[in-house]
Amino acid sequence: MGTIITGSAVCTDMTDSSIELSVAAGERCIKNAGIDPRTVDLLINIGVYRDDNIMEPAIAPLVQKRLGLNNDPCGGDLNVRTFSFDLLNGACGFLNAVQVADASLRCGMAANVLILSSDVHPSKSVNETFPFKHIGAAVLLSYDPNGDRGFRDIIYRTAANGSGGFSAYADTIKYGTAGRSSLTFVTDEDYLERLGDMAADTVREYIYSKRIDPSGVKFLVTTQQGKGLAEKIYRAAGLNGSGRAIDLHDEFGDTHTSSLSLGFHTIASGGLVQERDQVLFVAAGSGLTSACAAYVI
Repeated sequence: MGTIITGSAVCTDMTDSSIELSVAAGERCIKNAGIDPRTVDLLINIGVYRDDNIMEPAIAPLVQKRLGLNNDPCGGDLNVRTFSFDLLNGACGFLNAVQVADASLRCGMAANVLILSSDVHPSKSVNETFPFKHIGAAVLLSYDPNGDRGFRDIIYRTAANGSGGFSAYADTIKYGTAGRSSLTFVTDEDYLERLGDMAADTVREYIYSKRIDPSGVKFLVTTQQGKGLAEKIYRAAGLNGSGRAIDLHDEFGDTHTSSLSLGFHTIASGGLVQERDQVLFVAAGSGLTSACAAYVI
């Protein structure tokens, strides 16, 4: 028994608003899953870069309102409610959200959990200096009390050398009120190399500690900070069996918090997975932080 993915969707067109991208992806995901939107009990937004650098209120309730997910419990059944909040941990945010969702599903506090992500330039326009693809992604989770499908244990690692590798901030001293539509990025020269090494170490640790047969991994779904990074992680971690790394950087670029959702949606919607296939999710990003979890289709 475990937490399973019952729907997914992505949106890369129509808008350059983080809110609108999340709404569009959420609508498609709910439709793809074939559920009543009112049965979504929990909505978690993991997107980091949002319209106008909004920090308050959280993006999640703004998206919830647009999706119409039980916005007015006082006008209907008081037992039908949707709780929504932001969970911000960059590239590792998806697996953090899965862990929260798993706890909510297992204890019966939720029947369906919607994880949404989107990252855009705060000016809500395409900017060549912005390192991430404007994209929205959604994954719907539920609980399967029978069988052994779903997510396995999640592990996390954090580098101890004090170098974050990558950071961003709104420089309001330099730009004043224009700071709401601007960002300053700082990236270490060896960021991608260290990121790949840390992600591969995390995969090896996961395989060893969770006693997973590496030859049984059908797909490795990773974050996409650079061209060839997914393949590097795959080989460095010793996953040289019949599986494959999902590398979407050439097509999409760096999709940041949407990378794992996009990777899974690609293999699921493309008919590449079969029942009992094992997918290994691995994320790594600024911090440096990394996370890894197995998923059985």
